[in-house]
Amino acid sequence: MSNAVLETSKIKLFTLPQPHACSYLPGRLANSVFLDPRETPSSKEYSALTHLGFRRSGAHYYRPHCPGCDACISCRVLCQSFEPNRKQRRIQRKNLDIQVEIKPVSDQDEYYSLYQSYIASRHPDGDMHPASRDQYESFILAAPSNSFLIEHRVDNQLLAIALTDELEDGWSAIYTFFDPRFQQRSLGVWSVLSQIQMLQGLQKPYLYLGYWIKGCRKMEYKNEYLPQEYFTGQEWVSKL
Repeated sequence: MSNAVLETSKIKLFTLPQPHACSYLPGRLANSVFLDPRETPSSKEYSALTHLGFRRSGAHYYRPHCPGCDACISCRVLCQSFEPNRKQRRIQRKNLDIQVEIKPVSDQDEYYSLYQSYIASRHPDGDMHPASRDQYESFILAAPSNSFLIEHRVDNQLLAIALTDELEDGWSAIYTFFDPRFQQRSLGVWSVLSQIQMLQGLQKPYLYLGYWIKGCRKMEYKNEYLPQEYFTGQEWVSKL
């Protein structure tokens, strides 16, 4: 690792010595600024890092720091101003029968089975396939104290799980996995919509969606939840 490149409170951040091939944009090189994995930020520090465009993945806190590229842009939904569009209203109507419940992060066989099915169906060519217990534990279960799971069920059948982190000004949507047999329900969209709705009820301003990546089709869906703010030029702006 290189020398520290940034300090937030007592937190020291580093970059990798060499860039690597980008997972999202062919022909690009990628690197990240990341928190020393031996350190665990407090809830306040985690919120501060998120405000600076950082993201959590498992026990790692990072922000893209790529040579000659700024395609990854942190985005957040302005929940109190959000109104679903026609497509989103249709998805809400399809899922009126879903019961949503917040649960603590815990190791449940039912959750892992759902995760396996999701990875096998939706990401068969990705780095996460095939799913394994070690991968699941390091990615889903290695969560800080401000993390929780959102269950989505119909008649006690588990349809989806959303891993979410609580921040000072809202939530960070970390990862959602769902039963691929219910494709007609658009459960990924539904998960985001249900989190926005819960935050509206809690009077919290933001749902952080991670990175919107210019030129990456997989990330285009994030622009469908409006209005949004984007972290660019070291500040949050309403338009790019």
